[in-house]
Amino acid sequence: MRILLLISIIVLSSCKATQNLSVYSFDDADIEALLRSELPQLSQRLSIMGLPVELEVGTVKVDIGPDNRDVVRVELGSTASIKALMLSYPVGLNLRVEGSPYYDADKQAIYLRNVDLLDSNVDAGGFRGNLNMLDKEVMVLVNGFLNQNPIYKLDPNDTKVRLMTKLGLDMKIEEGKIRIVPGN
Repeated sequence: MRILLLISIIVLSSCKATQNLSVYSFDDADIEALLRSELPQLSQRLSIMGLPVELEVGTVKVDIGPDNRDVVRVELGSTASIKALMLSYPVGLNLRVEGSPYYDADKQAIYLRNVDLLDSNVDAGGFRGNLNMLDKEVMVLVNGFLNQNPIYKLDPNDTKVRLMTKLGLDMKIEEGKIRIVPGN
């Protein structure tokens, strides 16, 4: 009976100890780099009021765990060229969204869900203002993009990742960083 109790204590303490080990960790800059590489795909599907739009991303700023909350905040500054009547109209677009990260074990990737639009504005032809009238369309576009494109992907070729995914993984959000740890 004592041996069984001793083995149980060892197993429980080793499970607790492995929760603090990171399989992977990544920070704001890692997510910014991935978003920069993924965002050009958005330009291929983008249209505003039926007009084709070419999107050029200028700035991407990511804030993981602001105010010790389990969210990721993303700010995008971009220039869109709307083409109409054989002319191109430059439009400055700025968006700030926030969502809850979640780990998809099947895809071994981190996605954002429950995305909220915190701020949106446009600078076009002397007009500067909020995109209130387009908020729904903007959020459909942003949510569609974030549902299909992860903010981070684990490397399936990494031996450590392959081994740990068999045991199950969890995610810990800290200010400025997300850690992937062994699951319970």
